[in-house]
Amino acid sequence: MNAKSLMLLRGLPGSGKTTLAGLLVTIPGAVAVSADDYPGRYDVEDAFLKEEAHDWCLFQTERHMLRKAPVIVVHNTFVTREEIYPYRDLAQAYGYRLFVVTVEGDHWSEHRVPREVMEKMRRDWEPWPGG
Repeated sequence: MNAKSLMLLRGLPGSGKTTLAGLLVTIPGAVAVSADDYPGRYDVEDAFLKEEAHDWCLFQTERHMLRKAPVIVVHNTFVTREEIYPYRDLAQAYGYRLFVVTVEGDHWSEHRVPREVMEKMRRDWEPWPGG
């Protein structure tokens, strides 16, 4: 694979994003990053910590681009298009091909996301253009 690729895995908690990311990082030189990897306490119900974790994830993605990682896999929920745009902009700035993949498995979520948070994500879900 000659071209650099940024793969955004999006889906509700428990859809299998992390599992798929684990398979994709078997590609030589591939790296994965997620807001769930944020060091310290990350709570989906704490807006400040959630924003901090997502800012950290974007920073880590750019750091991998600066190091010219051939494949970067970001596995977050990406419920809205607005959450994808900063990654799209990074891909354009650093010459990465962007792939947005919606993961729709129905697996148990290890994050114990409260039912009301899941329902809000379902209501707010925006399809990505083209799929």
